[in-house]
Amino acid sequence: MEIYLDSNATTRPLPAAMEAIANAMADGYGNPSSPHSRGAAARSALARSREAIAAFAGGAPEELVLTSGGTESNNLVFSSLAKRIGRPRVAVSAAEHPSVMMPAETVAMGRLTILPLRGDGTLDLEALSAELDEGLDLVSVQWASGETGVVQPIVEVARLCRAKGVPLHSDAAQAFGRVPLRLNESGVNLATLSAHKMHGPVGVGALWARGKGLLTAAMFGGGQQGGMRSGTENVPGAAGFAAACSARAQRFDDDVKGMAELRDSFERAVLGRTPDAVVNGVVAERLCNTSSIRFEGVDGQALVAQLDRAGIMCSQTSACSSGRPEPSATLLAMGLSEAEAWSTVRFSFSVENTASEAAEAAREVAEAVTRLRRFVVLR
Repeated sequence: MEIYLDSNATTRPLPAAMEAIANAMADGYGNPSSPHSRGAAARSALARSREAIAAFAGGAPEELVLTSGGTESNNLVFSSLAKRIGRPRVAVSAAEHPSVMMPAETVAMGRLTILPLRGDGTLDLEALSAELDEGLDLVSVQWASGETGVVQPIVEVARLCRAKGVPLHSDAAQAFGRVPLRLNESGVNLATLSAHKMHGPVGVGALWARGKGLLTAAMFGGGQQGGMRSGTENVPGAAGFAAACSARAQRFDDDVKGMAELRDSFERAVLGRTPDAVVNGVVAERLCNTSSIRFEGVDGQALVAQLDRAGIMCSQTSACSSGRPEPSATLLAMGLSEAEAWSTVRFSFSVENTASEAAEAAREVAEAVTRLRRFVVLR
């Protein structure tokens, strides 16, 4: 038995995405910059992919810079800022992914403000307003947490930033395909997108920009993508990304509803068997697929290992930081103690999971928690 509940780390590519990638490699292998017919075919295929990705995100194709994924997109935001403004003043939420937090720290050089969270995991808007009054060059607030699933009030954050003339970046890698972004209507200036969180290929993403004035070239050479990211474009990757977007667009409401039902039934079953378990961020709006649960007195790493041996794959924090021997900064920012953060495990569903898997996983979780608690008492 294998039950994969770590979809916020990555998802399995859809058959349609894999087929699109294979077709692009077999029949569309031309270089989009070549002047001949094979190059023209590749350019057309790339243009269609950009249109599909942009349409699903709620933007325009020319507003996208295709990248190698969310980390590159986030880094492009901050490297561009550093080139425009020496030692900028930046504010980011306490829940940010390392690919936002680390480049923000690097470019701000001591002028970085970490915006606090409220107990439910949402951003403290009063703290944001106070920082905006002091003057900022950029605000970065993730659309939704990959750890707790908590969705931030991005439209309100954008309104506050716009009133002060401060650009807003949002890492939407976890939200894309799980909440409707509608980027053109959101008020956000820059948004990070990723393919592999929604059944597209690994190694492909995009940065959406409301106009290119906030961006400077990431790489130099042939001038591809309007000079923003030189280098031959990843046509197969873009095709797989586009196929995943098109598939989710066709079934968005049903997919979101289905994942939410799985998450809710799983949580009910876990809490029914382990009544003292607590769902983090449960009172806030959350991603349809994400459940962050803490089990008092249980080592979360030990629980993840026990479940892995039972064929159930889950995690504690984001995959990019799970190797660090530190408690989750997001959970600490929500007011949890280090012990509570260490006792938390994240379960993230996808459209491929089933109701029977959710029920079986809940049973295994409860049994593993009982075993671990018995071990602690005996020891």
